[in-house]
Amino acid sequence: MAERFNGVAVRQCRQFDQDSGEPVCSYLQNLKQIYLWFRGCDNINRASVTLPEHFTLPKRSRTLVCHDMNNGYHEDSHHLLTIPPSTWINCAHRHQVLVLGTFITEWDDGGIICREFLQNQQLRHLLITKLVDIAHYYRFDGWLINIENIIEKKHIVTLVQFIVELTEKLHQKIPHGQIIWYDSVTNTGELKWQNELNMYNRIFFDSCDGIFLNYIWKPGNLLRSALNAGQSRKYDVYAGLDIFGRGCYKGGGFKTRDALEVIRESCLSAALFAPGWVYECLGKADFTENQNKFWNLLSPLCHNSSILTELPIVSSFCRGRGDRMYINGKPIKNSAWSNLSAQQLQPSYSNSHRSYYLGTAGTIKISSITHTSMDAYNGGECLRIRGSYTPPLEYSAAVLRPVNQESTNHCSMYVIRIFRTEFEINDGLLISYCYKIPDKFYRSISIALQLVTDSAMTYIILGKESKTVCEPKELEACMEDYGLACSPRFNPSSYKVKSDTSNYFAFSTTNDESAGIIDATYTGETDGTSSWTKRHYLLTESICGSCTICEIQMIIIPELNSNHGERREKDFEIDLGEIKLLRPSVISDDIGRIINLTYKNTSWDINEDQILLNVTLMWDFILDNDATESAQPEFFDIFLKDGNNINFVGRSFLRVFMVKNFPLLVLNDDAVTFVIQHVTKAGLRSNLQHAAHINVLFE
Repeated sequence: MAERFNGVAVRQCRQFDQDSGEPVCSYLQNLKQIYLWFRGCDNINRASVTLPEHFTLPKRSRTLVCHDMNNGYHEDSHHLLTIPPSTWINCAHRHQVLVLGTFITEWDDGGIICREFLQNQQLRHLLITKLVDIAHYYRFDGWLINIENIIEKKHIVTLVQFIVELTEKLHQKIPHGQIIWYDSVTNTGELKWQNELNMYNRIFFDSCDGIFLNYIWKPGNLLRSALNAGQSRKYDVYAGLDIFGRGCYKGGGFKTRDALEVIRESCLSAALFAPGWVYECLGKADFTENQNKFWNLLSPLCHNSSILTELPIVSSFCRGRGDRMYINGKPIKNSAWSNLSAQQLQPSYSNSHRSYYLGTAGTIKISSITHTSMDAYNGGECLRIRGSYTPPLEYSAAVLRPVNQESTNHCSMYVIRIFRTEFEINDGLLISYCYKIPDKFYRSISIALQLVTDSAMTYIILGKESKTVCEPKELEACMEDYGLACSPRFNPSSYKVKSDTSNYFAFSTTNDESAGIIDATYTGETDGTSSWTKRHYLLTESICGSCTICEIQMIIIPELNSNHGERREKDFEIDLGEIKLLRPSVISDDIGRIINLTYKNTSWDINEDQILLNVTLMWDFILDNDATESAQPEFFDIFLKDGNNINFVGRSFLRVFMVKNFPLLVLNDDAVTFVIQHVTKAGLRSNLQHAAHINVLFE
């Protein structure tokens, strides 16, 4: 898709797939196209999720993943400039991970490109400006600069200055941004990969935020690199690992772990190149199993960057795919779908490795914690926990045992770590979760949520409904502040180990009336019936005190053994559908509204069986001036209204949506009606019956 500007073909991005209308990753293939790029040229490929305002890279070893598959995804890389897909940016930012675009020059053509911008100061400054503006506009975080061609010696100083200025300008506009230099050209202009940080490439390392070392290193190269980088910058050295193993230490593939261990022992960061090896070389048939095997080998050597420090925290655990699409526990699309922008927060912990492991905790054994697309509450997946247990004679500890540390307690509960957090309860907390236990297990197993605080050995437990009543003064204050009943406390003795000196604050669900209000606010529906069990809790600072929540856990509790003569092992299965932690004020906050809904580019393709509709929908969104970040829109769901039926069409993370080749079996009137429902960052849905709608005329 190209336009002409002053006689030059300006490829203003393949904005969308011609068949589906889905956004398509963009690239620019020559300097003139970069020079003539302008903000606003592409309004459907921009990311919608940004990193926290004061985000900084941690001072520890890091992992960079450089994607490459089928020789550059057939056509989307190894162009001069490649813009990351908006879906990748959204997914990564949601988990506090940076995303870089690539600026690559190669071989003879690359030499010509470099000569053009290095010998012309005006064009060089224009290129720097465009690179910074492109990253800022599409909301990604910087560039990998890969110059794989000879540079004339007279231009080396200019090239270094180009890198310095690009880094400075990027930091001015994107403070956390990164410019990473690939280990290729030396300080003499030779194309000579060093496989280490040394005197020949140090000048480029000193000019930017980091260096991506070539893959053919030996352990000695890494030790010299760490020494040359120094204590303050050793983590800015990313030792390359080609997963295909081409000339690599230990040979790549599943042996990648062995090489990664050596990198970590050298106190360097790592750059994993082409993890598509799993699919390309091992095939589609066992892809999921092989993919899990590959990453489970590496995960203990990779830090998890997601510490959730701000509310709201909302997750249905969906990875951005599914065999169906669900909203509020009900299927609304009965076909497979994939959209990484729709990936929800994933658990901070993998309970199958690191310092904790799956196994037997007293009478309970967890066999698997996996995503399943067999059911979901919102999105396409939920977490499914499977295991077995022997009914205990009495309740005792709730633990997850560390590796190589045998527990001396007889444990009859199991804790699954879900999220690592660091946020304060300073004005109350609204917590909700939903789960599903199959009927055959329902009476034999139960669950609770547990919040770990920063106070010594203090836990907040969110259990099942209790008849315990709130203190009148607490209830009155809560109703006055939020219009909801606070959660009553109950005796936590059943959660404690004998001789346990920990402090437990145990709370029951809020009353039915308040639960109904909360559920209606979440779902945008007056009829909140669902096959999922929902629990809502409202805690006030006066009830649980001011503290910092450090971890969110799930406790699995088996039934007590009523027949002392029979202790037969039983299986169980639990689906965890969604977790929400919000500030209570969201219940009464303004959630905004859609305005200026319009459409353009309408076409109708008519054949014997159906009508195919193409149209672009656009809208604006407004909020009260004092609205919180929680009220900002996370995404918009698009529906087609046919009489009393409302059918799901798609989901947009921007304020535009392209309907492409959408089949209409019948056209009852001279128009079709589209309805746009918005969902806030707190997971609150606008009421669908009162949502913005527009009639697209058949003409």
